[in-house]
Amino acid sequence: MSKKISSFLFYQVWHLPHAGDSEKMYEDSYFPEGLFSEFLSPRLFRFAVADGVSGAYFSGRWAKLLTNTFVRDGSQFIENNDYLQQLASDWEREEEKRLTESKYDEKIQEYLFNKIHDTGGAATFNGLQIIAKSAEWSSIAVGDACFFQIRDHKIISQNPSLNAEEFNDWPDQISTLPNVDFHPHITRSYGTYLIGDCFFLATDSLACWLVSSFPEFSFEDKIKRLLSINSSNDFLEFITKERDSGRLKDDDVTLSIIKLSPRRLFSPSFNQTYKPRYYRNNKYHITRIPTNLNISAGHNDMGNDKL
Repeated sequence: MSKKISSFLFYQVWHLPHAGDSEKMYEDSYFPEGLFSEFLSPRLFRFAVADGVSGAYFSGRWAKLLTNTFVRDGSQFIENNDYLQQLASDWEREEEKRLTESKYDEKIQEYLFNKIHDTGGAATFNGLQIIAKSAEWSSIAVGDACFFQIRDHKIISQNPSLNAEEFNDWPDQISTLPNVDFHPHITRSYGTYLIGDCFFLATDSLACWLVSSFPEFSFEDKIKRLLSINSSNDFLEFITKERDSGRLKDDDVTLSIIKLSPRRLFSPSFNQTYKPRYYRNNKYHITRIPTNLNISAGHNDMGNDKL
């Protein structure tokens, strides 16, 4: 049975740096950054988050390259060794050029040049692809950036499937160094969705918080809290409270929420971009994307839209 549904895809992104850090020190990344033109087509959508590894060379820029590449080209850059090496080489050349054009003195330039080649960039990653025609999704991950499928305020799918004790300071990562790992450990997950489901993409601190047990509230309470956030100031207050309580690790934090729901559930006022009070460059996006879905029971049309 086929049912044609006129609906909107809603996309929200919340992010903050470490407590006390400026936006320039934020080393997570997310993409798209909110504009309709950044999406691929009315039936194929990609979203990604990445977490630049602390101690690597300006890893936020490597994380951004990974998220942008996934939304543009899909997951082939992770799966194809030659593609990943080329991406790493491009990043290395760009960082060398940036360093050469900088105003650092000769000794600092030499130190940073060596760090590009000795430490390199590194990041964890999670990319989500949604095929609207067949109501299918796929997630590909390296490390502890997590994908969650939410239904009725419950987690029904997760990738990677980590419990709270499995989050640590040494996650798998995508590195620019060939001697570290041009064959990262990849986890995948596939499934279908129903209208009204939500998808979360979260970097490690918030992902760990989400799967942890706390006496103060249930898992359902936590999901409701995340879905209730309606401004960047609200997100800041929530993150600050959880950090201060010790329940949430003080780290860069990123949460993307993707929801496909009937038009009647949302008001036009949701199509806004908010500028926050505390972090000038911290953006909050909700993008409304009209799409006509032809959802057929048992229909599988992955075709060339493979993740």
